[in-house]
Amino acid sequence: MRGMSSVLRGGVVLLASAALAACGGGSGKGGGGGTPGPGGPGAGTQFIIEDFLDAANLDASASDADWASSEVSILKGQPVTTRNAYVYAYEEMDSGSNSGRGQYVRIADPLTGADLGVLPGTLPPTNQGRRMVMSISDTKLGEAGAITGVSWGPHENRTNAATYPNLRIRAGYRNTQLSGSLGLAATVADSYEGQPTLLYDGAYTVPASTVTNPVGEPTTPHVGGYPQGGGCIGPVAGWNEQAFTYTGWYPYPALTNFFDWDPGNPAVANDRVLLIDVSVQEGDVHQDMRSWFAVTFPCSAILIGGYPEQTLFTTYEASLGNPQDNFPAGIINPGPAMVDTCISFTRRRSVGQSKFYLGAFGDDTDYNTPAIVPATQTNGASILVEYQGADSVSGDGVTINTAAPFTGWVTDIDQCDGMRYIRFRITLNSDIVNLNVARVDSISIGMTDSNP
Repeated sequence: MRGMSSVLRGGVVLLASAALAACGGGSGKGGGGGTPGPGGPGAGTQFIIEDFLDAANLDASASDADWASSEVSILKGQPVTTRNAYVYAYEEMDSGSNSGRGQYVRIADPLTGADLGVLPGTLPPTNQGRRMVMSISDTKLGEAGAITGVSWGPHENRTNAATYPNLRIRAGYRNTQLSGSLGLAATVADSYEGQPTLLYDGAYTVPASTVTNPVGEPTTPHVGGYPQGGGCIGPVAGWNEQAFTYTGWYPYPALTNFFDWDPGNPAVANDRVLLIDVSVQEGDVHQDMRSWFAVTFPCSAILIGGYPEQTLFTTYEASLGNPQDNFPAGIINPGPAMVDTCISFTRRRSVGQSKFYLGAFGDDTDYNTPAIVPATQTNGASILVEYQGADSVSGDGVTINTAAPFTGWVTDIDQCDGMRYIRFRITLNSDIVNLNVARVDSISIGMTDSNP
């Protein structure tokens, strides 16, 4: 009866004939404890078909996609939503009794301007432009999402009318070989894990404007009563009050590319650290930006012990810190500082992962190229389908017995040939611009006997 076929669908094996059924077809899916049964000689092609009628074969521990939850017979991405992650200097200022930890600083880097060239001692010269790279803890950024916007914090919520010939924004991950949790290397290149993603490359124009504080910010009040060095004379309540009074944002240019942020293991702080990198050619006028420096109190000459050197400054498109680190001369670069930054994350990626299904022919199972419906996504959406094979799995249909052979996640299903069990993982990428959600109606995996 070669050429006949059996189908595993919705937890039941449907056989093409009674005679084939007698060769041994079971019921239920491998992930749920059932099997399609060994094919045996002449069994022909058998199929695993997942049509998402229910969530019986969903590995919920590894999935966040909508698997037959809101709509039967469909696996689809979650709705496209956007959130903002605020990285504020004022959050660093709590000393336990007041807001005097560290020092509020207004800086003109990276948005420097020719108007500052008249100031003596400006190093490096403003006509070399500026580049700033800052590491940001995963604890400040939250769940996975595509970076779709970046904003900076204007000092006193005011921007200056200015034009910058070229501005480049990049994002990537901190080099895991670096010591500490957030500190950067002496160069931009060595601070990254691999290559960063270029999010924008073009001119930038800023109008003279006033921005407003986001609703609910600041989340904690300024508390005075802390010491201040002689150079910090200003607000009556305390120098750092400025960081609490002004919390508004002004956006960098609209991004033309996106970076998919993955926070890693949510139970492990800083196993993934984001780097935001802004490189700017000198503009005609500078911007005053909100930042913070890790000294024991405003205008103190003593650094906060152990605070990470998480911000690196250099010139436009350069890599080596400029000015170079020289502690005896009072230059710390990278330094224990941070710059107010807002990052907009858009959730566009969802994952649907199955439990393991039992192959029809044991060690001789030859998995064929799957048929996926729809065959292609439209309107900017996309999917990535991966497979994993294993020779032994636990009764939960999820856990691999690593004492037996197994594969990693692969896009070529042929690499799973000969494995007794197989599962799939579908990553659904929805379209950010048009908000089109990726979806899959079914996936069908044919199996043949490689040693009939």
